[in-house]
Amino acid sequence: KNKNMNNHKKILKDYRNTIEDQTGIDVQVPGRTRDKTDLVKIFCHHAKKNNQKISYQTIGEFLNRDHSTIIHSCNSYLSLYTTDKDFKDKAEFFITRFCAIDGHSRDESNKDELIELIELAPEVTRGEWLKMIKETPLIKKALHVNVDYETVTND
Repeated sequence: KNKNMNNHKKILKDYRNTIEDQTGIDVQVPGRTRDKTDLVKIFCHHAKKNNQKISYQTIGEFLNRDHSTIIHSCNSYLSLYTTDKDFKDKAEFFITRFCAIDGHSRDESNKDELIELIELAPEVTRGEWLKMIKETPLIKKALHVNVDYETVTND
């Protein structure tokens, strides 16, 4: 368990250093500027989402914050990501770098984003999305294509 904890701290430290190298902002130092709170949300969200074994408490201890603050940061991330283009751009920038630290690429970032939205949405919302998606012309066409294979004969 101790080895795991050291690995988690190394990953978190790498994320922190990446943010600080790019922005000059240290997410471990408390502060309430919009820039800092955005970066903390991105940090917390990615640390929790991509490293399931890292607890909210571990992330909180690393950032010198309470675990409930970390939960709130993770929960706030999605609404900002889906409504604020500047936040989304900033998140994409750092998440791409965090994925490199984690040792995986973001080749399927659209798929990842869809899965993330699905996991965070209540079932009722998923149903509404599915209905809406199925009604789009492109999807309708794809769902209703019946391919008839002709038998090829060699005469």
